[in-house]
Amino acid sequence: AGKHNIIRFNVVYDTHDNQAGDGNGIELDQWCDDNEVYFNLAFLNDGAGIVIFDGANNIVENNTIYGNARDPGRTHPYPADLLVVSDYTKHVDHAYGNILRNNLVNTVGKGRYAIYVDDFASRHMREISNNNLTSETPDSNLYFWHGISGRDIARWNALKPGRADSADPPGLIVPSAADQVGVGFRGFAPGKGSGLGERGIPPLVPTQVDLAGTRLSRHPIGAFGPAE
Repeated sequence: AGKHNIIRFNVVYDTHDNQAGDGNGIELDQWCDDNEVYFNLAFLNDGAGIVIFDGANNIVENNTIYGNARDPGRTHPYPADLLVVSDYTKHVDHAYGNILRNNLVNTVGKGRYAIYVDDFASRHMREISNNNLTSETPDSNLYFWHGISGRDIARWNALKPGRADSADPPGLIVPSAADQVGVGFRGFAPGKGSGLGERGIPPLVPTQVDLAGTRLSRHPIGAFGPAE
C-alpha cells in the first residue's frame, strides 16, 4: 500500500508495455489510498495517463493528460487516458471516495476514451468536477460510466457526481517528445483564447505555480496556465 503521498510537477511519457496492462503514466495501484496527484503531465504512454486501480480517497486534479492508451500489444482492457477501475475478476471493489477535478484530458485514436469509470468505481465516486474532456477522433466515445458510453457531454454530466465537465477544444500545441524540456512544456498549455484558464476552481493544494513554474493568478484546468 502507498498512502498519504503527494505526486506533483512530473512529466511522464513514452512508458512501454505490450504484454500486460501496464505502461501507465501515473498509477495509484491497489490499496494506494489518500494520495494527491496534481500538476503532472502524462502523454504518449502505452497505458493510461493516470489510473486509480482499487485505490480510495485520492485526489487527482490539475493534470494534463494527452494521447495515452497507445496499447501496441492490444493487451490493455481499458483503452483510456484517465481511468478509475477495480479488479472485477475478484470483486475487490476498493475504488471509492476518489476526486477527479480540473484535469485537461485530450485523447487520440479510434476506440480510446478520455475517461473510463468501471461499474464498481462508478457506484462510489465522490466527485468528478470541472474537467475538460476531448477526443481528436470524431467517431470514438468520450466516456465510459457503469456500462454506458458516449460522446454527449451533457449526458456524461447527468451520470456522474460533481460540477459539470466541459468538452471545449483546448487548442493544444503539442511539440515532439524530444522538445519536452524547459520551455517546451509550454506547448501543452491551452491555446490563447481557449477560455480554459478562466474556469478552474481552486484545487486543494498549497501551490501558486503551474508545472512550468509560471505563477498563477487563477488555477487553470490542466497543469499549465494558458499559453500566450
